Amino acid sequence: MDISKLDMEEISMAMEDHSFMTTYYLDKETGKVMPIMGDTLVDEEDPMLAEIEENPSRYLFIEPMPSRDSFSFMEQFVESLPDSEDKRILERALEWRKPFSNFKNALHDMPEIRERWFAYKKECMNSYILEWFEAEDSESP
Repeated sequence: MDISKLDMEEISMAMEDHSFMTTYYLDKETGKVMPIMGDTLVDEEDPMLAEIEENPSRYLFIEPMPSRDSFSFMEQFVESLPDSEDKRILERALEWRKPFSNFKNALHDMPEIRERWFAYKKECMNSYILEWFEAEDSESP
């Protein structure tokens, strides 16, 4: 598949969904993400699920990204910041319990750094997705 067809934003959202309410598959022919709702998994009449089961080589299961990888993105971002009070606040946020929500809350009061974080995270996710796709696609028959 041509990687330019990949819907990076949709794949990123799928990888970051840890709710276990939805399972995601990537259609390798179109690059689109197919969400399968939790209750659909027990409904054998669902046409989308039937399509995936009938054509398993066409679809890749999108596994949620391990939280340690997401945490690593945050750590690397904070390390890249110049020495400042904002950097120290973000470093502490990552050391406390619930580092993800603390980091998000700390960024709320730092609009410029928040925008830089979103751009950095997008770059990290795009690289992560490309590595994932290349590894998964090479394993497919």
